[in-house]
Amino acid sequence: MSGHRFVLVVIALVLSGVAGCTGGGNSPSAPTAATSAPRPGGSASQPRGAASGTPATTPVPPETPGNVNSTVPSHTVSSRPAVSLSSASRAADAVIVRLPALHSIHAKGRGPGEVSGPALAVTVQIANAGRQSLDLRTTVVNLTASNGDPGAGMSGPPADPVSGRLPPGRRASGVYVFAVPPTQRDPVTIEVSVSPDMPTAVFRGTP
Repeated sequence: MSGHRFVLVVIALVLSGVAGCTGGGNSPSAPTAATSAPRPGGSASQPRGAASGTPATTPVPPETPGNVNSTVPSHTVSSRPAVSLSSASRAADAVIVRLPALHSIHAKGRGPGEVSGPALAVTVQIANAGRQSLDLRTTVVNLTASNGDPGAGMSGPPADPVSGRLPPGRRASGVYVFAVPPTQRDPVTIEVSVSPDMPTAVFRGTP
């Protein structure tokens, strides 16, 4: 082989190797546009929203302040000294409570858990001697038998509790029925709470 032809062969081999390194668009090592092109507004490695620094969610503050260590102020309920069933008790300076009538009846159970049987129908009268109307919707009446058991309230007739508002200078009456055996009525204790802010009127005696 002449020197001129040998040089041509060497040049052809070199050019062939360079073309193989630069022209292979399907080579596994060649990066693709999908992985190398940056996203608008940030680099290819940043998630959406990372460029602006905005969190995905906004924290919502609790509706009311406080925690398990908060202290709730207590409310002490006082009671008036017990009076006889026929006497009046002053729940407040301008609120007078009386029990005009107590009748022994046979009550019929009507509500859930009520059992027909002997009972006492207690009429409660509340007089408002003040200058402002009195809310009777918070009035609560309880009876305790002589053995300490609470009298079960009955919702059937003649039960008719007080309700609404009592204007100044007026009186209102309601009937409360309690299941209590005749052998447990000597004595009975009746408590009338007109309002949580007033002392409880207490009556004790044998009907």
